[in-house]
Amino acid sequence: MKAHILSRRILGALCIWLVIAAAELTGCNKPSAYFPKNAPFEKVSRDDPTVVRLLDAMRTVDQTSIGFRSIPTPLPRGADLRLEKSIKNSHYDTTLHIAFDGGVNSLHFRKSEGDYKWISEQECYAAPGRWGSYGHPQAESIIITYQLEKVDGLPTNQIVVIYSGQNSRFAGRNLTLAEVSSIRKEWRQSQ
Repeated sequence: MKAHILSRRILGALCIWLVIAAAELTGCNKPSAYFPKNAPFEKVSRDDPTVVRLLDAMRTVDQTSIGFRSIPTPLPRGADLRLEKSIKNSHYDTTLHIAFDGGVNSLHFRKSEGDYKWISEQECYAAPGRWGSYGHPQAESIIITYQLEKVDGLPTNQIVVIYSGQNSRFAGRNLTLAEVSSIRKEWRQSQ
């Protein structure tokens, strides 16, 4: 149980780190605002050969049936793509981060027999509002995660929704995807 809570905190911190950059920068509706300049991810184009291979692997999974938004192919011209190589002894080999339409999708892949296999995905959204104390404001956020194979301490083969914030309507609850959709609509209207 402790590993599960720690994993949730790590996932939440990563998502918040990515989306706070958007709130801190002017033009936060631009996808490039999701990645701080010092992020350890390589900026890549949608025509990059590795990206093309990763997107081919992504297409082997029906993401919308799992509960994720559809990632359009070809990718929108304004999408910000970042490639992250895994650290040694990681459960995945590479991650493709795609920022578009107000969120970030992080797709994890494992290399198998020379090809990539989609094994996990996270979809992160930040609210326009801020909360926090002691001079450390944070953006309210939602992370949707699905792992086909173990990537961290979260359960495999099921959707996990993590809310980070102080809104009593959502905090401490297991949110459904329908509720997430409603919350995102509310957040968009308040911008």
